This record gives sequence, C-alpha cells and structure tokens, in this order.
Amino acid sequence: MRTEAAAAASQISNDVISTSKSMQILEEFMTAAPDLLLFLRHVKEISVYVKEAGQQNAILKHKSIAKPVSTVVSQEQRLAINIKHADGHLTSKQWLKIVNPDRNGDGIAALLKDEHCKGNQVPSLAGKVYSTMALPLDNTGLPVHINGAFYVSCDRRNLWEGEGDGGKVIHRMHVNHLMRSCSCFRLLISGKHALLSGLSTGNTTESQ
Repeated sequence: MRTEAAAAASQISNDVISTSKSMQILEEFMTAAPDLLLFLRHVKEISVYVKEAGQQNAILKHKSIAKPVSTVVSQEQRLAINIKHADGHLTSKQWLKIVNPDRNGDGIAALLKDEHCKGNQVPSLAGKVYSTMALPLDNTGLPVHINGAFYVSCDRRNLWEGEGDGGKVIHRMHVNHLMRSCSCFRLLISGKHALLSGLSTGNTTESQ
C-alpha cells in the first residue's frame, strides 16, 4: 500500500493507494474478518483500530474473537465467533467445524446460527475455498466453507493443478474438483450426519 512518494520510487509497482481506497480495503477486511478465523490454528482474535489525523488515541472499529463452544469428538467442534462492531453492539455466529485427523488442515465449516437471521430462519452461506485463509475464487455452490492444502499460484489468487512448472492455473474451483478429494467427500458426509444429529437433541436450528 504505497503513498504517491513511495510509488514513484518503487521498482516493483507504481500503484498509489489513496486514503479513501485504504479505508475501503479496511472495511472489506473487517467484513471478512470473522470468517477468516475459522481455519487459523493460532490466531483467535482480530482487532482493527483506526487513528485519524489529529487524534491522540486510536479507535476500535472491529473485533472478532473465536471461542470453542463444545467438542463432541476430536474432529468435530462447535465454534462461536463473537463480533464487536464500531458502534459497540455485539453479534455472534455459531459454526460446526469438522476436520480430517488424517490430513492436517483439511476441514469444512457449516454455519449453524447467525444473529442476523430472524426467528427460526436457517442461515444461508455461500461456500468458499480456503487454504488456511479464504482464496479469492468464485463460490463453490456448496453450503459450507472448505479448507484444504490446495496448491495455489504464487500470488494466491488462483489454484494450481499439476506438478511444478508443468502445471496450470485453475481460475475457477468447480464442485467436481472438490469431489475428486476423498478427504473432502468424507468430510461433507460427516458434516451431514453431524447436522442431522440435531434432530435427536432437539436443537431446532441445527435440525433445520
């Protein structure tokens, strides 16, 4: 993120990021921050502060905190992500996260509860592909986020298929790409059974 002076001196890029563009990027990051915590192993909290010119102290604009609610089995976890917004009000999202113990990092996350939904409305989710953090790819069409040790291009903007320099860029992740992974398929089936288990526990949100 270069100022005009830095961009003029840079041999890498002469793109200038204005203050308004910087704030736009920051707003987009704050919107995405809660879901970014889903598959991170050691980062459990993201806070964003902004210090305006002339102000003595920075002001908290956003805070997201991931906390485990329960662990049914070692690979299945209920996760709450609590969000504090700029105006001070709090919201929360409840997730079911299932990981593959045989392949470190592979996992899916299904949204169980979103406080923006009213009554018994089932929360909707446009599934994304993660490689620890979300990749800037089209939505998968699945109602869950999927995390895996996918090969990515050097700029992390596309997937890479094949071996080394002989591979090729995949600009779009199709569901059939995901289904080629036995690990991914097993996780989706496990997620289905875990969600349906809400029928026996009387948990209305999970049952739906």
